[in-house]
Amino acid sequence: MYNGESLESQTLDRSSSISMAMKKQYSRAELTEIARLDPKRAKKIMTNRQSAMRCKQRKELYLSELEERAEVLKMETSRLSSRLAISRVGLF
Repeated sequence: MYNGESLESQTLDRSSSISMAMKKQYSRAELTEIARLDPKRAKKIMTNRQSAMRCKQRKELYLSELEERAEVLKMETSRLSSRLAISRVGLF
């Protein structure tokens, strides 16, 4: 059945779903065991987690700043629209 998507995009969606399912979320106990068996791998996992956390925080800050900027621009648009309306009335 055709749902409007190309076969290529359907394949990419499926493969990304599979790769996401294959990623392992390690518990603290599992990380402790990995650290005992392979310290370099455990360190890499932990630094990756910390990096992902910092990335998420930066993204949240960026989105917050964008939302603030959008609000300021909406107010500015409203103010300028009012001024334009007043000046048009004054011309006629």
